[in-house]
Amino acid sequence: MSGKTILGVVGGLILALVLCPVFAWAEDAAMVVDQKGAAQYADGIRKGKDVALMDFLAAGEKITLGSGTTLVLNFFASGAREEVSGPGTLIVGEKGATKADGATVKTEKVDYIPNAGGALAADAQHSGVVVMRDMGDQPSEEVAPLNMVNTAARTLPITFHWESVTLAAKYKFTLTDVNDKVLFETTTTKPQAVCDKADLPRGQEIWWAVKVVDGPVSAGGGGQFYLLKPEAAAKLEQSEKAIQTRFPKDQMEARIALALLYQKFELNDEARAVLLDLKVKQPKNGNIDKQLTLLQGNYRPGS
Repeated sequence: MSGKTILGVVGGLILALVLCPVFAWAEDAAMVVDQKGAAQYADGIRKGKDVALMDFLAAGEKITLGSGTTLVLNFFASGAREEVSGPGTLIVGEKGATKADGATVKTEKVDYIPNAGGALAADAQHSGVVVMRDMGDQPSEEVAPLNMVNTAARTLPITFHWESVTLAAKYKFTLTDVNDKVLFETTTTKPQAVCDKADLPRGQEIWWAVKVVDGPVSAGGGGQFYLLKPEAAAKLEQSEKAIQTRFPKDQMEARIALALLYQKFELNDEARAVLLDLKVKQPKNGNIDKQLTLLQGNYRPGS
């Protein structure tokens, strides 16, 4: 894969949040995806505040960079990745940064720019309906799922986890489609089940349920998910490899790019894991907390 192609794919993916209202609003022009050194907002309602990783920047905002400071920005409208170095001031534009007072701007043009009407808008499409599931006899206690709730998944095998129930000896685990057809079932003595051999439909809602079948209490719970369609899974894998090739593994920009990629494909469990890893590295960054909270709404059955 050529360097230009890699930049195009990666740039498009980092910018793919423009497709998802969970992350960006119309007035946002860019996002801070990497930062070295200190920078401050020079005007507007954030005047005097420090710039932080994953800040959204509006067109017209001015930022003052200190000596040795570098910001990496991704602009949604143009698909440009820009490194802006201080000391000096930058002015955020709709499609790129304008240097002022000595700041330098290095721009990398990309050859793939996603748009709301383009093919990428359908990458993670799936069909589904939101309905109340009949759990049979209503359990007296609810089993709390720990993963695979309102998320996409790549492929089998999948390991489902839930909180253990005190004194429960066995659990029954079942997968069903939207018509309540049983796709897979097993019993387990542990608070987890592995599905690796079922013929599961792709791009359609699948429901999972677990209930205690040997224990002193009646308890049950579950969630819903879907498997990516083959073409979406292939694009995901290609894009993921491009990001890993373009950036060092532990670089912040790589982590953010992967988080946005997983969010775009509704791989919310994987996106959450990346964001939690970022939070360990930047525990005081409120933007990460916001993204973790908003991630709960990044699942749209029937979209």
